[in-house]
Amino acid sequence: MHRALLVSRPLAPLSLSALIALLIGAHAATAASVSTRILIDPMGENDGDQFGSSLASAGDVNGDGYDDLVIGAHFYPTLSGQGRAYLYFGGPSIDVTPDVIIPAPSTADRWFGTSVNSAGDFNGDGWTDVIVGARNAGLPGKAFIYYGGPALDAIPDLVLIGETTGSMTWFGNSVAPAGDVNGDGFDDVIVGAPAYGANSTQVGRVYVFYGGNSPDAIPDRVLTGPVAGDQLGWVVGAGDMNGDGHPDLFATAPRYYSSGTDLGEVYVWFGGPTFDTVADLTIHGSESGQHIRCAAIAGDINSDGFGDLIVGEGGNARVYFGGVNPNASSDLTLSGNFASISGVGDVNADGAADFVLGDSSDDTGGADAGRVSVFYGGSALDTQADLSFVGDRPGRQLGLGVVGAGNVDGSGPADVAAAATEDPEGIGYDSGRVYVYANEFTPTAVPATPARGIAFMGPRPNPAAGDVGLELALDHAVPVRLTVYDLTGHEVARPIADEMMNGHIIRRWRPQGLRSGVYYLSAKLGAREQVRKLVWLGEGH
Repeated sequence: MHRALLVSRPLAPLSLSALIALLIGAHAATAASVSTRILIDPMGENDGDQFGSSLASAGDVNGDGYDDLVIGAHFYPTLSGQGRAYLYFGGPSIDVTPDVIIPAPSTADRWFGTSVNSAGDFNGDGWTDVIVGARNAGLPGKAFIYYGGPALDAIPDLVLIGETTGSMTWFGNSVAPAGDVNGDGFDDVIVGAPAYGANSTQVGRVYVFYGGNSPDAIPDRVLTGPVAGDQLGWVVGAGDMNGDGHPDLFATAPRYYSSGTDLGEVYVWFGGPTFDTVADLTIHGSESGQHIRCAAIAGDINSDGFGDLIVGEGGNARVYFGGVNPNASSDLTLSGNFASISGVGDVNADGAADFVLGDSSDDTGGADAGRVSVFYGGSALDTQADLSFVGDRPGRQLGLGVVGAGNVDGSGPADVAAAATEDPEGIGYDSGRVYVYANEFTPTAVPATPARGIAFMGPRPNPAAGDVGLELALDHAVPVRLTVYDLTGHEVARPIADEMMNGHIIRRWRPQGLRSGVYYLSAKLGAREQVRKLVWLGEGH
């Protein structure tokens, strides 16, 4: 799919201060100063889709040199539970229109998009691949792999199917790239089935599939939860904790129960040619009822040469430093009710891996507005967030999911993506929304002060078939000119012509006489120009 571009007026991002507050930690000046803007903020197509229920960096799927993003909406359309996945190709012209829409392969493949992720280069052709889980695809569940490259399409190239037990296994509840866990030169994938178990015991299983020139759907390793009710495989992932050059696998068992306590556990298996099914490291939840909500091997965050594991449980996140023989004693505790964790790469260019935590229940921006916090790694690692993005309104629940997005816009350091709710009508049906934050270096080591709140929020609704609301947020008076251009760059309308405006404004405009198609709306707000795209469906469509 090729995105039409208005070359003379490239798409500009939303103003960060207008939608999501940017906070900078007091000690951020010790490394390269980073400024952040919202690059895109796509949302679900329908009420109830839960767009963003899963999201991940897909790597460079189409080989254009920019990292891409994959997002799942497992309830599409409108709470039906069918599901969809969406691919957004990175680059300077990235916008809110997906480049590839991946539908559920059949009506029986329900909750498609429960999980999405990169599959690494699973088939060894030099292109990054994508994996999508559908945990309610029949009782066994399924996961689908799509090979990247010039022939990338929405037809799965390999289908992985869970085991038949007579009950739901939730195979596909979690999917992740494993890197080359067995050292054969091909990237591998992991799939979790936390409800697996004879007679619905839900011990849970994790399946490892080795990549190859012609990979198959037969699991090469099967890792089973030791105790009924463990739900092993709720979250799966990989990274090199013991520094031997081979990625190690981890899986959470959120309902692990022992001696009257519902602790939860994380199991780690060391990778390499001798990779087996016996866990090499077991980490228990710290208190009864913690359940262990999320986990990630976030890279080498303390600059000692080993990958580090971060585990989120009720009320805190605990960091476990890697080593030649990593242990189950936590090395750092961060307070917060974190729903999501991810490594994010090196945001501030100090040579240490950074990580991001999402607390969707944070009340800084209002009740349950949510908060996403980036912590810079290094030898002086501490518990103070260095960058924070706060939800713009109560109930936004920013941080339901977080992910290091790679370098989506093609400039500067690593970027961040975060999932949130979207229920503007207040009817209780979450269409879902994802904010992609582009990080850039500022020329000074002094923390940047966010620009004053001047923003063209965009057309609403979008796509549109009737009156369009042109929304602006202006915290001081500025002259406003809003011009509409077609794809050839010709001006076709000017809904606002050099008016002084101030405050939160929604100007109604009806695109009468315009053919259906894509248009660009350029808002000149004093000296600033912001451009958004409108998909016009035509009058009365």
